[in-house]
Amino acid sequence: RFIPMLGDEVFRLGVHANFAIADGEYWRLFTSMFLHADFLHLLMNMFWLFLFGPELELLMGKLRFITIFLGAGLVGNLASFFL
Repeated sequence: RFIPMLGDEVFRLGVHANFAIADGEYWRLFTSMFLHADFLHLLMNMFWLFLFGPELELLMGKLRFITIFLGAGLVGNLASFFL
């Protein structure tokens, strides 16, 4: 018998699923920004954020950096939903 792992349940509940978003689960547009397909995906995101994040934060300031970071994720998920 298959017993789902906690990570599987978190992924299932937060994944970007167009049918669920169309049914009104708009929170999925936000939560899916924080899920990663596998360890390499997470590692690469962390690497690029480590490489470019500090300089961008210094240039823009903390609040603007966070706003752009979250806004880019939301816009990307909206584009994925509509395309």
